[in-house]
Amino acid sequence: MKSAGNYLEGKKWEKFGAELKWSSETAADLIGADYDGRCVNSVNVVLKGSSGIGALPLSRAAELLSRLQAIGFTRICRMDLTIDVFNAPELRTRVIANALEEGDWRIPRRDPRTFTYQGPLQDDVNGRKGATLYIGARGADVQVVMYDKGLQLDQEAPWWRIENRLRNAPAEEAFYRLQQFADSAMESHNPDEYIQNAVVGLVRGGCDVRDVTKYKGRDKLPKNWASDALTSYPALMHPVFGETAPLQVGSFKAVNTFASRTRHMMRSSAKHMWRLAIISLAKGRDPGDVALTIGAPGCFQISDEDFMEMSQVSGHSIAELEQAELKCHTLLLKLHGIDKECVASNRTEIREQLAVTLGGV
Repeated sequence: MKSAGNYLEGKKWEKFGAELKWSSETAADLIGADYDGRCVNSVNVVLKGSSGIGALPLSRAAELLSRLQAIGFTRICRMDLTIDVFNAPELRTRVIANALEEGDWRIPRRDPRTFTYQGPLQDDVNGRKGATLYIGARGADVQVVMYDKGLQLDQEAPWWRIENRLRNAPAEEAFYRLQQFADSAMESHNPDEYIQNAVVGLVRGGCDVRDVTKYKGRDKLPKNWASDALTSYPALMHPVFGETAPLQVGSFKAVNTFASRTRHMMRSSAKHMWRLAIISLAKGRDPGDVALTIGAPGCFQISDEDFMEMSQVSGHSIAELEQAELKCHTLLLKLHGIDKECVASNRTEIREQLAVTLGGV
């Protein structure tokens, strides 16, 4: 509901933080009350995690919402979806506000005129002065709020929160999608992780921050700038959206849960995909953008034993395969906008550069 409601009757179960409120027609008639003003023919249920039910895992929370919906609670007036980031002191609200204000970062489909920053113009030495960034107008159906939750609760450890506040139709849409994700999660090997990634995607919907510093003229970006190859994902935001950050795979950009699934495949199969790319190039064939991208996390794991095995199955010498790997590095770097030729394998430097373009992989 938009407010707590002006109910005439109610019941509390304090042991598990629950409260039920209602107004009967009889009770309203006895005092001559207006039915609408006293919320007659509606019921309000409050479940407080802080005093009773605790913090539920997302899968259990989704199940609870489904059961409430099944017994008639079908209207969602507001839903807040949050991501909490711990121990990432580089994430400061002022820094993000500056990047958006200066035009280095953009958010698709969001009007910069609705961005509001409240807080000090400069952070103190420890970056702990309170600040809040609002993405969207106050009272809008979709508004994102970024702030230092640890400071709000007077805690020393870095704790930064990004919160997507949804009202009316967007809240109902998010609730519907959350139920779909919960149903699909049961077919996943890790339901909790599946739903967590889905919620991250829902939060992203309100503040899908993009880095546009590679464009020469940022005043007039191309019409499809959000999906353009020059548009990248800010490295600073990797702790927030790393798993579902947009990921360029070949000629298209994977987003949200598709990006998450792609990263899962990269973690499980990257090394073997990279070995296949090396063998393909050694044979004079282009391994392709997709193979290079999927194999990228595994390009730092190739050992001498791997080269020996590849030599046995491919018929190429180890020296030929090592040269092919350097060419794969060069192709991979160029694929992600890094114009360097790899003449020797400095895996640490390559790893750091690719971590930015691959969304924290």
